Amino acid sequence: MKTLLTAALLITSLPVFAGDANWPRFRGLDGAGVADSEKPPVEFGPEKNVLWQVATPSGPSSPCIWKDRIFLTAFDGGKLWTLCLDRTTGKELWRRDAGAEKIETFLANQGSPAAATPATDGERVIVYFGSCGLIAYDFAGKELWRHTLPCAETNNDFGSGTSPILADGLVVLVHDLKADSAVFVLDAATGKPVWKTARPGMFTGYSTPAIWEHDGRIYLINLDGKAATLAAGPKAEVLWRADFKERIAATPAIADDTLYVRTETKLFAFKNAK
Repeated sequence: MKTLLTAALLITSLPVFAGDANWPRFRGLDGAGVADSEKPPVEFGPEKNVLWQVATPSGPSSPCIWKDRIFLTAFDGGKLWTLCLDRTTGKELWRRDAGAEKIETFLANQGSPAAATPATDGERVIVYFGSCGLIAYDFAGKELWRHTLPCAETNNDFGSGTSPILADGLVVLVHDLKADSAVFVLDAATGKPVWKTARPGMFTGYSTPAIWEHDGRIYLINLDGKAATLAAGPKAEVLWRADFKERIAATPAIADDTLYVRTETKLFAFKNAK
């Protein structure tokens, strides 16, 4: 590990959600993939414990859920879509075309240009497409704002994989690409940029960052390429950086003051962010 002096991200507090019934981002409330109070079926399949099933256009993004709404992204007919389904019945309530002028290059047999999972704060849903940037919709499907970004270029043309997160009224996107990697922070209500921090030396990353509240401080943990970075403070200074010798694509997990990082062949645990 070595200390860096570069800036990374500003987050002042964590969002508040109405229980585990909401699944507002990639891997749930805190990115850990755990819903403590829920009791999912132990066994399930196409014909077992099914409440409903509906056909959807292709897309590897995970469902994002808030109360009676399910949000998905998809790629179909050469277009990028955001879908909203009724949680009780599966009925499609609306779908919106992102209007991308160009579709980013991706490996069709392994990925999709609609890989990012939406994020929501209960008022709006935020989607990210590497082909065109960030878009916000209200729950009725009205576009509220968009932050256009150049069509993403990734190493080996795998395509984009990171998902946006929401915290304290901010949209956070760690945008690590083949070149011009950066962290974008936008106002969730208006889409206006709060700030942008370049990340020189960071190359294509697929991990969605995690937020960790510890000892009265807020930390952003991001895995990029072959390294893990932890940042905190009003300027989100980098506190430490762990360099691994293997590629990292997974999202970090946090439990009991311990940070867990999975590389290609190993699992690392870091206690108390030290």
